[in-house]
Amino acid sequence: MAGLAAGAGAGGVALVAVLAVWTAVGAGGLVSGAVPEAPELTGCRARACDGKDPESMRCDLPDLVRTPVERTAAGGERVQLRYGTVCGAAWGRVRDGRIGDRVEVVAPGVAPRSVRVLDRFDAEDSLVTPMAAARRPEGVRLCLYPAGGGARERFSA
Repeated sequence: MAGLAAGAGAGGVALVAVLAVWTAVGAGGLVSGAVPEAPELTGCRARACDGKDPESMRCDLPDLVRTPVERTAAGGERVQLRYGTVCGAAWGRVRDGRIGDRVEVVAPGVAPRSVRVLDRFDAEDSLVTPMAAARRPEGVRLCLYPAGGGARERFSA
């Protein structure tokens, strides 16, 4: 009878341990080592990001990105300067663009990166420039060159 009680007690402890882990994970809690650290989530860092796509490199994950500039341009285009804090790179994003619009991100020490709205599908979606390596968003400029040769609009962080 004592062996049966001991077995039941050990089984109860194991059940409580399993339920505690299951509850922590199900409630959004983290189990040590179960989720990679932020730098392990992205595909590049700093200069290695230069010229690459922020979405495919996972530099645009919500907890890893800042938006130091967000404006609506004279033609209605919505532009953003985005900065990946873990990636150490900046990029531009345009929504509600017009066919022919071009957005460019300029960071010190690296080549400017740009994207052009080519067709109605681009205009209906959001487009991002390739990334420009930047130690911080300050000093990075976002330029909109409107379709049809209108005046360039510049935005800085």
